[in-house]
Amino acid sequence: MKKTLRILLALTMLLSIGAMSLAEGIDYTTGTPWLDSDLEGNVTADTPVELKDDFALYVNKDKILATQIPEGYAQTGTIDDINRQLTEDTKNMFLGEAPKEHDAKLAYDLFWLMLDWDSRNALGIAPLKAAVDEIEAIDSIDALNAYLLEKPIEDQISVLFAAANFTDFMDSTRNLLAVASITPLLEDSAEYIEMTDFGKIKKDAMIELAQKMLRKLGYSEEETQKKIDNCFAFETALAPTIATNEDQKKPDYPAKIYNIYSYDELKVLEDKLPVLELAAHCGFPKTDKYMVMSPSYFEKLNELYTEENLPLIRDYMIVQGAISSAESLDRECYEWAVARKNAISGASSMLPDEDVFAPAVSKKLVWPVARLYSETYLRQEDKDRISLLVDEIIEAYHGVINDAAFLSDTTKAKAIEKLEAMNKAVLYPDDWSKYACDDLNFASKDEGGTLWEAEKRINAFTITQNVKEFSEPVDNSKWPMPPNIVNCMYYSVQNTMYIFGAFCKDTIYRSDMSDEEIYGKLGWVIGHEISHAFDSGGA
Repeated sequence: MKKTLRILLALTMLLSIGAMSLAEGIDYTTGTPWLDSDLEGNVTADTPVELKDDFALYVNKDKILATQIPEGYAQTGTIDDINRQLTEDTKNMFLGEAPKEHDAKLAYDLFWLMLDWDSRNALGIAPLKAAVDEIEAIDSIDALNAYLLEKPIEDQISVLFAAANFTDFMDSTRNLLAVASITPLLEDSAEYIEMTDFGKIKKDAMIELAQKMLRKLGYSEEETQKKIDNCFAFETALAPTIATNEDQKKPDYPAKIYNIYSYDELKVLEDKLPVLELAAHCGFPKTDKYMVMSPSYFEKLNELYTEENLPLIRDYMIVQGAISSAESLDRECYEWAVARKNAISGASSMLPDEDVFAPAVSKKLVWPVARLYSETYLRQEDKDRISLLVDEIIEAYHGVINDAAFLSDTTKAKAIEKLEAMNKAVLYPDDWSKYACDDLNFASKDEGGTLWEAEKRINAFTITQNVKEFSEPVDNSKWPMPPNIVNCMYYSVQNTMYIFGAFCKDTIYRSDMSDEEIYGKLGWVIGHEISHAFDSGGA
């Protein structure tokens, strides 16, 4: 398998090139510490390597030395190559004539609204300024509650907590209403407790963007610094109650967030916070069970939810909103947002707008783009062939389980029962009606629409759909993720393995590959996903 060069992003909790270059005076030839050969610059022609010491590096050293990260990107490798092809394919769907079908036209129109710099520059920062001014006018906790409960959710530029539909871990036939904490600016709450070198890189990049955005909003240098300090002070106070990235990877994490409260119990926990009221404002009905992912978060937020701390809360909302809105505003704000991302990821330049906005549309209009991609690039013949491959590997797993000497006969029987009940979802859904966006509409560029308004309409539609799904029986045949992602997964709630269409491209799968090659390049991935049904998470 092709060796990758990686500068891994914050969401994977790993470090950038600058933070992970070879440290002077450390001997990596002993294996302690281990040389991370995936990071650019760590391996040179002079790097010694023996087969018995580092098999992966021994096999791939020449490939590593020959591979260059493309301009504008933070990493490269087999999967990254396929991702870049996905971007190219998605972009090409939007560069021809406008499609006639409603959902496809939504995706097409959003792409061109993103590229409409004349309109975006004419609006400038005005939409954000109007939102920020409303937050600045909040002068009491009562006024804050009124803002949260009266202003449409899609018009709010930041949140203090969230409510969303969630499939019950313990009963996959029913939905739960989950209430959750914020995601802090540094994403990993551990960074607020003991900051790493990478955390410092990320914080500096966030601060730089916040400074530029706040100054553009009209704040003085002193006011800007005060707001940023208040934002981080507020997040720092909450951080110990938010699960770290490391915690989220532990086998007991699902159990830790599965905290079931009745309506009356949540009413006591929320205390001064309008948690239940906000859920009702979103449109969720009163229910008998709520999943509180971090009770300690709401306890701590209650402590902070005072008149005295109102400046911290207000400034947190403004700084969060300014940072998250930058990419949707004018060219200057957009370029500042790109510079922030590059500083964090290690990328050295800007990509062409079309190469950024094609995947951006895929994230905002997930299913319209997914269907258009599937109908344009994926074939029934490949779906049938890969489905047969999945069936063969599932059948082979009977031997894997029965030959496992460390399993009891009872455990083997249960594992076989689960294996035989496993569902497979290959390339794309069979029924697209489940994913239609018939009720979503926004004005196109030609109709005088703007990106800011389109994104608000999309956010409102997403909330409405989430509420609708909560009120209906769980449809376990519905895909949790779209087929146009370069990945595969096992989804334990459904006992379903997903082989997504965009993953089965180029070096991973081609129609002209022999069965042997497909087993070597895609078959092992299928076997890996099946194994998740029996690991500490899936089991």
